[in-house]
Amino acid sequence: MDMKISGSGTIAAGEYDNIRVSGSAKLGGPIRCLSLHCSGSAHCEGTIEAQKDIKVSGSAHFGQNISAQDIGISGSARIDGNCTGTGDIRISGAMRCDGDIKGNGITVSGSARAINIEGEDVMISGKIVCQGLLNAENIVIKMNGATSEIGSIGGSKISIYPERHHKKIVRLPLLSRLLGNNGRNDLVVKESIEGDEIGLELVTAKTVIGRVVAIGEGCHIDLVQYSEAVEISPDATVERQERIC
Repeated sequence: MDMKISGSGTIAAGEYDNIRVSGSAKLGGPIRCLSLHCSGSAHCEGTIEAQKDIKVSGSAHFGQNISAQDIGISGSARIDGNCTGTGDIRISGAMRCDGDIKGNGITVSGSARAINIEGEDVMISGKIVCQGLLNAENIVIKMNGATSEIGSIGGSKISIYPERHHKKIVRLPLLSRLLGNNGRNDLVVKESIEGDEIGLELVTAKTVIGRVVAIGEGCHIDLVQYSEAVEISPDATVERQERIC
């Protein structure tokens, strides 16, 4: 059974097909459905499980965990629990998640806040606040807004750089290979960055550990540990570096 609310109304706990909210709705819980699309305002008290997708282009407050194959936030969403997508999670609006964000591909071009973030491929070009661990196979963070903060970062290939430079810089060869040709904002990592190939610009962190590590301009790193190769820009500050087996 489909449910559509274009004025104001309530949706009780239960199982549904497609839920559409273009007005104002209060949803009980738990709710299982094929899809939930909100272009109005929705307050969801219980868990939401969607087989296909959850999309928010208006505003929504989820009182507990939400899960779907794909999740898209182009409006504003507050999640008091976890946000889990078996497919892709795309955030071009604003999301505050009091739990963890987990998905296959995670793209943030707006702003996102969470405890931990985990995915296969993570691409961030907006503002990110991750209190715990950001973990993925491939991580690309292109800073273009206010200062972002992350507890720790773990992955295979990690690239962090400003999307646009205020001035032209000349990159060292290894950094150019790791980051490519990319267009000043800072990222603060409170603890460590650990990966296989790591390329950084304008990043502050306590420890960076990797097989191949390139530290670009504007970085402030206490300790760099590498096993194969390291490259450090003269415009970066690294207190100590050591080769590890």
